[in-house]
Amino acid sequence: MILSFVNKHIITSILELLIVITGLIFGYINIVKFNLGLFGIAFGIVTIFILRTFGPLMVVSVRYFKINIKKYLTDLYLKYTFLMIAALSVYLILLFFVSNENIVHALTLSLFTILAWSYMLENVHKDEIKHFFAKYLNQ
Repeated sequence: MILSFVNKHIITSILELLIVITGLIFGYINIVKFNLGLFGIAFGIVTIFILRTFGPLMVVSVRYFKINIKKYLTDLYLKYTFLMIAALSVYLILLFFVSNENIVHALTLSLFTILAWSYMLENVHKDEIKHFFAKYLNQ
């Protein structure tokens, strides 16, 4: 994490340790009390990732770099959320109408790749890729 390189070693390591311990305790409780087995520890690991993403480390990062938290969340996560919603919607529609599951997976993966390319790549890189393929397709 960036915070460990900007003289925030102690707070970063303490928060990381607390997050991991919280996730493991949550996973252990799911295994012992709710008899979830492997799914219980999977929930614990998911808890660790969610706390790392939206927990105290994010707050410390936003405060250190003086970033508006609303802008941080929208810039970082909003476009990917729309991308995942679009891919999931197409997947569910295709799953309902197409009987071959391999075709559904291939079409959804293709759409996800195209959408990710259009969302994430900057225009300079898009133009380089277009030029690369245009050069070989025109031969």
